[in-house]
This record gives sequence, C-alpha cells and structure tokens, in this order.
Amino acid sequence: MNSTAEPLTFDIVARIAECAPELRSAERKVAALILDDLMGASRASIGALAEQAQVSVAPSRALRRRWAAATSAN
Repeated sequence: MNSTAEPLTFDIVARIAECAPELRSAERKVAALILDDLMGASRASIGALAEQAQVSVAPSRALRRRWAAATSAN
C-alpha cells in the first residue's frame, strides 16, 4: 500500500447541490436538509436525517450510496 498517495478530493456540498434536481422527491428533501444545515447534518445519523426530513430511512441510505459511489469514481 502506498502511503504517499495523494488523498482524493471531493466537494460533497457541490455534488449534493449539483445532483439535487435529478433526485426523487424524498431524496431531495434529505438533500435540502443537508444543504440547509451542514454542521448538523454532518453529526446526524441517517435515521435522524430521515426523521427530520420526514421521509423513510431508505432515501437517506440511497443518497449515501449514490455519493459514496461518486466519491470512489473521482
């Protein structure tokens, strides 16, 4: 393993804002919640984000998977 490799950089806030129009309604609610309170969202569990956005946990998990895939692709 190469410990001197440069870390990947990824602007998650820009990515959320960029893909928000393409998201399903429930995913957009979670995305809006994250963008409205970055600090709070960074500390919240997926369940808490879903509850605050008044959606089921599934859209929050879907967003996490989508962004995780995007970060590994960059």
